[in-house]
Amino acid sequence: MADDTLPLQGHIIPVRTVQETNPNFEFAKAYVVEIIQKYASQVIKVLDTAYPKDPNQPLTHIRRFVKADFLPDHLKTLVGRQDTSDRLIDVPTIFVLIPPPVSDIDQLRALITPFVPARRLTRSINATGTGEEKEPTIPHDANENTAIETPSTFPILHTSIPIHPALSIQQAETWSRTNWPTSYNAAAARAIIAPPPKTLTDIQADIAPNAGLYLGLARSVAREAKALGRGRGIGVVVVDHAMTSATGDMNIRNANARHGVVAVAGDARYCARGIDKNALKGDGSYQAECEGGPEFHAIMRAVEMIAGQRRGDGEVSTDSIDSGRTITHTTPALTPLESHYLKKMREVTSPPAPVESTPLAEAAAGILPRSAGGYLCTDLDMYITHEPCLTCSMAMLLSRFRAITFPRRGRLVTGGLASEPVPGLETGERENYYGLHWRKELNWRAVCFEFVEDMDDGRPGFLQDDGVEAVGEYHA
Repeated sequence: MADDTLPLQGHIIPVRTVQETNPNFEFAKAYVVEIIQKYASQVIKVLDTAYPKDPNQPLTHIRRFVKADFLPDHLKTLVGRQDTSDRLIDVPTIFVLIPPPVSDIDQLRALITPFVPARRLTRSINATGTGEEKEPTIPHDANENTAIETPSTFPILHTSIPIHPALSIQQAETWSRTNWPTSYNAAAARAIIAPPPKTLTDIQADIAPNAGLYLGLARSVAREAKALGRGRGIGVVVVDHAMTSATGDMNIRNANARHGVVAVAGDARYCARGIDKNALKGDGSYQAECEGGPEFHAIMRAVEMIAGQRRGDGEVSTDSIDSGRTITHTTPALTPLESHYLKKMREVTSPPAPVESTPLAEAAAGILPRSAGGYLCTDLDMYITHEPCLTCSMAMLLSRFRAITFPRRGRLVTGGLASEPVPGLETGERENYYGLHWRKELNWRAVCFEFVEDMDDGRPGFLQDDGVEAVGEYHA
């Protein structure tokens, strides 16, 4: 029963981040000053000492020095209005950007003064005919983004700069014209905005060959949970790809792929105490009085199983689900499929004799316990039949999973991972697309994929006779 799963036929596509689908770029105010070019390195030392860089905002995509010909349009216009005939010496100059934080404009002026071109004072005749010295006037611009301060000796220009790197070369070119010269590097790690291209490519190459197999197994787990009346037809499979190996032989590949399964878990929300399953309406809606909390959801139970293996206190039994003797800290009792894979993992994790300590040997030895350096769910991947709810999405992140994959037809209006709609493949009215797998506000991010089936007939969700939970407004 556990080893005859039919793989789903299809392919995976990356789920874009909310920073990509709904970009809300942050800009900050910065100053621009014209300095003598040969003093550029000294200016940087002075500025970096007075205004230390924020490590959370490296601004490596922003050019620090720019010649007049490459200034953004609004600054080029303002600089063109200035009269430079009053300079004492005609020397090569360059414009330096002073990014935030700069709290005191007078302090900035004092720091920069030794490095700006010297100007001579002009003479004018006042109304009484007496001569007085005055400084050259600096034009003002009505645009609030390009306002010029009128300093005592030299102009300080204002502009705004993007805090985060551009997502495309076209965007970088636009910002260079309107804000400040910005570079674009497709290979740069844009970890806050989206997965770095190489990271995404490498993980996708790991997951693509067997995604259909693992999702097929997840559906078997879901059918079991529903048939036993333990919960909704939702299933999870957790895989350690370090334990799998690629081969051209499908039978060998499937055997190796199953060897990488470290836990499976089905939904068990109807096993919570005080639940009245007889009151269920069966319409797919969420009924709090008839369902246990998120701790009974499939993802939470899978995380608990992994935690038991990491701790090394997991005890597996092949008895029936009513025997009560299963993993020490897992409630409710395990199903036959859950017990099968945990027993299999226990056998793999306990080799009969010591083996040489090499990466391949460690991978073959199974999931690492905490005593051997195993930590949470790092480097593990999750496959689930439905898009998880907000709580389980956060549990996946807090557990440090590397990646998560779910079928596109398993999207839910209560889900927490999708970042944009797919026309014709969603039911109900979905108000929010959270894209929790990769949010700049969070301190851990996981790569997310949707599995698109080859024989998708365009109908949203699963069929009732699939044995998998039909799409509804419940929480997975």
